[in-house]
Amino acid sequence: MKAPVSKPQNAANKSSLTFVLLRHGEPVTCVVSRAALEAYFWLTPDADDARTLKVFRNGFHRIHAIAERKLSRILQSSWSCRRLSSLKADLRSFRAR
Repeated sequence: MKAPVSKPQNAANKSSLTFVLLRHGEPVTCVVSRAALEAYFWLTPDADDARTLKVFRNGFHRIHAIAERKLSRILQSSWSCRRLSSLKADLRSFRAR
């Protein structure tokens, strides 16, 4: 299984988690909201940083697949991308399949 390039980081306001993936050897910063982790990975609203990271690690295979798919769509459209955010809508569509 693939892993983030660097250790995931909680945002200072705890609203999201940031991680870096390599895409064709280039780092891309990805952001998954806490709301997405709560909605699709059963993170409780009162979870601490350690629990948030555990839930992220447990769901990383799905999160990685969604990020890769989103990056592929962006690259097909000839856009340049160094940061992915708003993965919540993508999680909803991934879950429905």
